[in-house]
Amino acid sequence: MNQIERLQYAVIGKFTFEWADLDELRKIIPQQCEVKGSCQIGLFRSKHILIRLSKEEDFVNLISKGVFYLTCKDGYSYLMCTLIYDSKFKVNEETSMVMAWIPFPNLLPTFFVKECLFYLASVVGKPIQLDQATINKTRPSCAQVKVLVDLKGTFLKSMHINIEDEDIGEIRTNVVDIRYDYAPKYCGECKMQGHDKHNCRVINQCDSNLRLNLWEELYSISIGMDRPWLIGGVLVDTADIDDFKTCIEFCDLSQVPFKGSPFTWWNGRARDDCIFERLDRILVNAGCRIFLLS
Repeated sequence: MNQIERLQYAVIGKFTFEWADLDELRKIIPQQCEVKGSCQIGLFRSKHILIRLSKEEDFVNLISKGVFYLTCKDGYSYLMCTLIYDSKFKVNEETSMVMAWIPFPNLLPTFFVKECLFYLASVVGKPIQLDQATINKTRPSCAQVKVLVDLKGTFLKSMHINIEDEDIGEIRTNVVDIRYDYAPKYCGECKMQGHDKHNCRVINQCDSNLRLNLWEELYSISIGMDRPWLIGGVLVDTADIDDFKTCIEFCDLSQVPFKGSPFTWWNGRARDDCIFERLDRILVNAGCRIFLLS
């Protein structure tokens, strides 16, 4: 069905904050994302666009990079994340399917053949392509395959292959190590990439019991701490603010003095649409304050 509707190489462009005019996006995305084939762009949902590509090469490039900063004629750069489109796509969720380089560090150069490497990589996901060094045989220490992997799946660390000696008919078993160059974490709770459920703000931000455990852990760290020490993060929920204040007072923590603008984030807009915020805060102990001022 995807092939009939020209969706086999479809990519979702997701804008987290602001985004440019759709007509301008149709002009700049093929240029700034280095699209070589034809490219059809349309509005999908709020802050989401559907990019239909004609070449697999362009599809692999957009999904592999994952993030693009698009510079528009207004002088601002807009952050666009690229996600794989499929029939299960939901606007309020991110797909668990991503591109990842899979190195095989201890594989003998004898097996640096596309058919063999694709067969080995298929235990992890769908093989897409070999890297240029593997194709050119210029890096005999390691073969590398780009694979479409499911972040919800199991990431194997090794596999066994049977190798037959054609001269004597003997079969030996070799262990092939599998590495992952980079694969983002995936949260099964909020269905977002970049973190797991243990670090999910959606399910943890208002859990007072978890917060109490955090305060107690900070208490224990601060006792007898005679070295520079700092902690950082976002502001806590207002329901926990009293416990938070007690914690930082007990630990003798205070905000780092700074010069210049107190804000750390800007939405890239001007005049009435302009928004400045201070996001993460850094707290330090006395030892760290002395160290920073020295």
